[in-house]
Amino acid sequence: MRKTMAAGRVIMLGGLVLIAGCSVYMESNRPTPVKLADYGSGQSRESVIGRLGAPASSTQYPGGDSCDLYQLYTKGYGTGGKVATAVVESAADVFTLGLAEVVLTPTEAATKNELHPVKFCYHDQKLTMVSDNPDAPIPAASAVDPPGAARANAEPAPAVSATAAPSPAPATPSPQGTNTPPQTDF
Repeated sequence: MRKTMAAGRVIMLGGLVLIAGCSVYMESNRPTPVKLADYGSGQSRESVIGRLGAPASSTQYPGGDSCDLYQLYTKGYGTGGKVATAVVESAADVFTLGLAEVVLTPTEAATKNELHPVKFCYHDQKLTMVSDNPDAPIPAASAVDPPGAARANAEPAPAVSATAAPSPAPATPSPQGTNTPPQTDF
């Protein structure tokens, strides 16, 4: 009789351990989002494909322009956020003897990362635009110039004159020989 009860407890404990790890497992296997800011103008199409893999679709345009459409995870926690969340969920599992999984596992399922369409456009195999709007128009060939070329030919910006705002306090005459402006309390 005692062996049967002990075996039952071991089975219950084993089941509890399996259930208790669900949200932690789901969090640790959540995909890490792609940082679109890491892809700058002038980067070669070959290097983008090397980092992201083959695109879902590609479109060729006249004049050497092309666009690739990817389905990417662009939102969500990075590695640090995933680790911190998994640690907190593990602690919750320990302190609640696994009962926290009743809330945590459905929450993990509801907040999973989603794929988003991202458009990468090129001119002569050099990256010109990255957009998370798949309907974004492709940039004109004139907008494809290297970033430094536009600045080198740009005219200097007109000078901006700074004018002081009038003081709300009445002006008081300064003692002779000093040029200190009146001060106001805020």
